[in-house]
Parts: sequence; structure tokens; C-alpha cells
Amino acid sequence: AISAPAKALNSFIPTPTLSGGYYSTSAFKQVVPDNKGSGRIDATTRLGMISGYYFIDDYHLNSPYPLNGATLPGFSAATEGRAELFNFSVTKAFGGNSVNEFRLDYVRDANNFTKPIGGVGQKLSNYGFVEGPNTLGVVAMDPADEGVPPTLFTNYQIGVAAFPKAQKNNTFQLLDSFSQVKGTHTLKFGVDLHYDQINIAAHAFSN
Repeated sequence: AISAPAKALNSFIPTPTLSGGYYSTSAFKQVVPDNKGSGRIDATTRLGMISGYYFIDDYHLNSPYPLNGATLPGFSAATEGRAELFNFSVTKAFGGNSVNEFRLDYVRDANNFTKPIGGVGQKLSNYGFVEGPNTLGVVAMDPADEGVPPTLFTNYQIGVAAFPKAQKNNTFQLLDSFSQVKGTHTLKFGVDLHYDQINIAAHAFSN
């Protein structure tokens, strides 16, 4: 009366640790290394005052209970990202009443959300499912992350994180402004060019 997949998946459900049939543990840590660094350089040259600045932030979150993922241990997922900022500017004075400022800015924010780690590396057929494109069974939509299928029960969930997403945002900016003082008046004009790029790769391989 119990199917082969049900028997196989039942092995991932731990025995209760609390009275009343409940399970709780603090044995699995959530670790978040986060490293930042920056550097700046300024120089006075015949071209004017030159300034450059760079900032980087790398982080890697390994969560035993990922967002929209399993609520029982064994199915961790990683969220990692990098943020970068680069500024370059040249400021030059012309005489005693005019100045020009040129700037180049670049900002990048790249993140990979809930990439499966725990529970991957096994075929669905290992759990009793019929599998394959020429069958009436399951076709794995992402073989690279194939593993214990996401299975939702009344009050808990097991299986690999099924909804990873990668998003990479790039912002490019070019600015140039010129200011001049004439008597009691100040004239300012310039240009600001902006290019924003958003790349999203969203997956849903519930298999």
C-alpha cells in the first residue's frame, strides 16, 4: 500500500526529538563570510586633479534551511554575491574662473540565490520514480542539480532548493560638467549619460 518513492523519501524524515512528535535541532550552523576592501588614489598632474576609487564586497551564505527550501536538515543551499564600485574623475581649472569635472562610474551587483548544495547528485530514479524523456515518468529539468525531489508536507518540507536565481546588475555612468563665473553670474552646463543593465536567470526545477 506504500509506494516505492514514499518509502525512499521517508528515510529523509528524522525521528522526533521533542515530546508530541516534534523535531528540533541546533546542530546545523548558518555561516556568512563577508569580506570587503577598498583603495583610493589621488594625483595632481598637468591634466588636472585625477582621482580613482575602487570598492569590493564578497559574501557567501551557506544556509541549512534556505528560503523556500527544506525545513529539515540535509538540504542546504548557498547564496553568494559580489558588489563592486569604481569611480574615476579628472578635475581641471581654466584660469581663475572656470573649472571642468569629468567622471566615469561603474557599479556591479552580482548574486546567486539559493543554489542547491545538500541533497544533489542523485537520480530521481534512485527514489523509485520512473524517469526519462521517452517514458511517462519524470524528466529532470536541470540534471546538474538533480537530487532529492522537493516534497512539501503539512508542516515541513524536504528536498533540494528548487528555485535558484542569478541576477547581475551593471550600471555605467559618464558625467561631464563645466562651470564658469562671469561677474555676478555662474554658468553651469554638462552631460550625464546613464546605462543600466539587469540580467536575471531564474530557474524552477521541481522535477
